[in-house]
Amino acid sequence: WGGDSLTVITIILFLVFIGGAFAVVEKGEVLKHILAVFVRRFRTRKYLLMAGVMFFFAVCGGVLGIYEEAVPLVVFIVPLAHALGWDTLVGLGMSLLALAFGFAASITNPFTVGVAQQIAGLPLFSGAGLRSVFFLVTFAVVFLFVYRYARRVEADPSRSLCRAEDAGLSESRAEAAATLAGAARVVEPSRAPRMKMASAWLGGWILFTLVFIVVVV
Repeated sequence: WGGDSLTVITIILFLVFIGGAFAVVEKGEVLKHILAVFVRRFRTRKYLLMAGVMFFFAVCGGVLGIYEEAVPLVVFIVPLAHALGWDTLVGLGMSLLALAFGFAASITNPFTVGVAQQIAGLPLFSGAGLRSVFFLVTFAVVFLFVYRYARRVEADPSRSLCRAEDAGLSESRAEAAATLAGAARVVEPSRAPRMKMASAWLGGWILFTLVFIVVVV
């Protein structure tokens, strides 16, 4: 029973419960409904959505110190990227890449900045202003990298670096986009309130567990 045992146990439980939650909502087609709503609302502003998603993951890593705990969210981002006409690498860039660079360019990460400053005898989180500038510059560079690759794939899908892997999926990106675009419109009226309730429950559960991770760990 080492000093990091609580951290490891908490992360394992988080992955188990979040994985189970996603399995439940996927079986009930709630995940498809959530993706359809995002696709419909951001179809003409999908690069704005990309920036928002990447900034969320970067903040999780750079401010809250979250890394492994956010991995289950990738199962939401990769299908979203497919539905918007991109490939798997864009989905990973929007999530894991942004998360990793955010973690590396930490502002108030308790596991890197906090521990390092305590060892060095510095005031906790001092110099946050300069690190914030570095964080924003890093985010801009990473976003530009993913943005340029996404534009290239959107213009010519054959230039995708993972086209062979994506070709093995059950649906092509175009078919996935068409399916999701109509999914929200075909929800039966009697199921619509339950879809909204389930979507709110999933979002609330993820938010609660992320806060719990930060507080406990």
